[in-house]
Amino acid sequence: MAFNVYKAAQWAMESHKDKGLIAGNRLDQDEVIATEKIPGIDAEVIKNFRTMSEATERGVGQVLDSSKWTILVNDAWLLGGAHYIAQFFLASPRTSENLCRTVRPDWFKKTRQFRPGFTVFSRELIGLTECGYKFEGHRTTGEIAYLPQKAGHPGSFTFVDYQTKVNQYTQSDQ
Repeated sequence: MAFNVYKAAQWAMESHKDKGLIAGNRLDQDEVIATEKIPGIDAEVIKNFRTMSEATERGVGQVLDSSKWTILVNDAWLLGGAHYIAQFFLASPRTSENLCRTVRPDWFKKTRQFRPGFTVFSRELIGLTECGYKFEGHRTTGEIAYLPQKAGHPGSFTFVDYQTKVNQYTQSDQ
């Protein structure tokens, strides 16, 4: 399933290179409580950019939405886009309240118990940073993550590398 999402992210870029992928906190999930101060991936973003999943046809959707979502599936989506050198539009601003807040501690079981910690958006930013992406303001969308022309290709960044980096950030509270 994770590999299918990895490929779906790449197929989306083959069809919509100008759009990029949409990263950010999902506002329709019980991980995040939507407020005006905490924008993110809402119904309007999903309507405009459509969703993709492990069962998506080639080239459809820029927002990940899987009924079988796990953190591994999300990591596969990000790596699929990064390995294809996709641009990522940030639906959530890079603020402390979007990166570290009360979250579910167990991504796989989706329990209703919460604790302070990093959001999925934090993981996405760690992955993009470690793949060599840079962030800058964009006149119409807010912020964009892009791979500079002289950066190395992120294709060698693996799931193991990703998890190792997330653990390093988590342990040092970065």
